[in-house]
Amino acid sequence: MEGMKAYQHALDCSALQGSCREATEGFDAYGTNVRGGVMCRKGNSGCFRGCETPQALRASSPARRSSLLASGFRFQLQPGVCSNLASGFCFFLGVVLFWLLFPARTMGQSVSPEQVDSLVKKVLAETRIDRERYKRVARIHRIDGVYRIPTPEEVWEHYQTVGPDSLLPYEYYVLLEMEESPAKKEALAKAAWENVTEPDGERPYALAAYELARCYLERGMVDTVLLKPYLNWYFIPNKEKIDFNGQSQGWFNDTAIVKLQMMMYCKAGNYQMADSVGSNLLPDIPHHGGDTFRGLENGNYRMRCGCEVNKEWKWVKRSESCMSWDEDRELLYTIRRFYKSEEECVDRRRYM
Repeated sequence: MEGMKAYQHALDCSALQGSCREATEGFDAYGTNVRGGVMCRKGNSGCFRGCETPQALRASSPARRSSLLASGFRFQLQPGVCSNLASGFCFFLGVVLFWLLFPARTMGQSVSPEQVDSLVKKVLAETRIDRERYKRVARIHRIDGVYRIPTPEEVWEHYQTVGPDSLLPYEYYVLLEMEESPAKKEALAKAAWENVTEPDGERPYALAAYELARCYLERGMVDTVLLKPYLNWYFIPNKEKIDFNGQSQGWFNDTAIVKLQMMMYCKAGNYQMADSVGSNLLPDIPHHGGDTFRGLENGNYRMRCGCEVNKEWKWVKRSESCMSWDEDRELLYTIRRFYKSEEECVDRRRYM
């Protein structure tokens, strides 16, 4: 009867898992006549859950062998199973030791401050804001008996007389472009940021915040909150918000402001947030659809974005928008390399 149960269990194992064999030859109901192999137990996931060598089984008592067979243990004639398990364990142990003993070969190095400073200087040199978006309406004054708008030279003379704290929005707009001294420009931008607001009446003057952020980055100061009011994750890049009356409420996600915010995060060491801001708020790739080509007299083709290609579909002329997008893409790739290197370096220190 016990032998029939053993034979039936072997058939069940063969049906459950293809690697099982009908292991009826070589053992009896009590497992005393074993030629070789390992003993296996039927479990939830298949035939093999535990193993025991025939030598250990022979050394056990008959009661022990009976209990093992009654609980579902059976033998299978596969002499190479244990050796394969040992070789796999050795391979796994070797990989773990390699990662622990030689982390520098498999993981990146930490980002140095010099690399970040070089990137910040490059972005500050290449980034320019569209000042016309933030122009303020000038007031007419009576000058020499004539009502007119004061010239930039007259605004400059007035600024030299009264200082940066008692000026009008138009005068701040003019002076932020004329002032060249870094220290005086920072004081002027801070005064404009405190005294002038955006058309929505809630945010400080965006042009002043931009100039103030440039001054901070030039002298190595970090402020990741200064430019946050001018970024909105629900708007597209370079979005002008218009209310129900058709009045402008200011600009959001200006490309120049987005880049400076990315540099603030880089200076703070938060490369992941810098990558997230750039990926979501920088302009997308220019559209080069099949219906946007127009033939020219010289045989080239002009795209809707302004780029030109020849008959061999090679670039002849790149538009300003496409060149700007190339610069943005290169900036994103650089920040992502910083982020990956710093992340791998943290993982290396964690496992050392």
